[in-house]
Amino acid sequence: MRPPLFIPSSTPALVPSLALDAGFSPLDLSGLILWLRADAGITETGDGVTVWADQSGNANGGTRAGSRWPQFVSSLANFGGQPAVVAEGSDTMDLAAGLAESAGDLTFFAVVDFVDLGVQYLFDTAVGRLTLQINHASNVFVDGGGAKGTVGVDIGDQGLTTGAVIIWRLKAEAGGGQVYVGGSLVEAGLTYTATAIDGAAQLFSHTNTTSNDMDGNCGQFGIYSRALSDVDVNRLGNYLSAWTKRTLPWAGI
Repeated sequence: MRPPLFIPSSTPALVPSLALDAGFSPLDLSGLILWLRADAGITETGDGVTVWADQSGNANGGTRAGSRWPQFVSSLANFGGQPAVVAEGSDTMDLAAGLAESAGDLTFFAVVDFVDLGVQYLFDTAVGRLTLQINHASNVFVDGGGAKGTVGVDIGDQGLTTGAVIIWRLKAEAGGGQVYVGGSLVEAGLTYTATAIDGAAQLFSHTNTTSNDMDGNCGQFGIYSRALSDVDVNRLGNYLSAWTKRTLPWAGI
């Protein structure tokens, strides 16, 4: 009779690759300097959201700017029932003055959808001209590139009106910038010459004008003070996709 098969207790179990990231959090990756999520840290009054507290532990969260108050919804269908902060085309949040990073390498991430089909800003900062701008009418994603100015590329729809995961990774070197929407590379090879953030950073608007503010919803927004590796970009993208509870597309890079 053949003896029973013996498997040493130290032999690792074979599990699907997705299970390896069970319990993953953006905090698991080093360099997180801002993490806003609509299911935590929201303070609101009858007029709207007054504080969106930073979950990174750095106290770099957002506060309402003047009388322009984003709203809060406890459940958004495009995010699979997760909550969202709502920017209605005339709302903005100032990020903490302590949010400053001048090392050059940065990674931004967001879970968003857009209602308005015109030019609108998700994020902007007065120093370094880091600008995330979406012009859905012409299917163009534009970002600021320091002295290079803005650069646009035709990205197609990419689900921007029904919910999308955006990760913007940049290095302060020639050709060091890439933008991923849903895991698809929609912009690459950008050169950034001045990639600093300072206390003038804002969500949902442009720091130099009150026009072209975001009209849409934001479930998460965050910044790392480094350019994440491909592996880490995928870990983050998979997490953000799963967070929506309707698994927004993340094809992997």
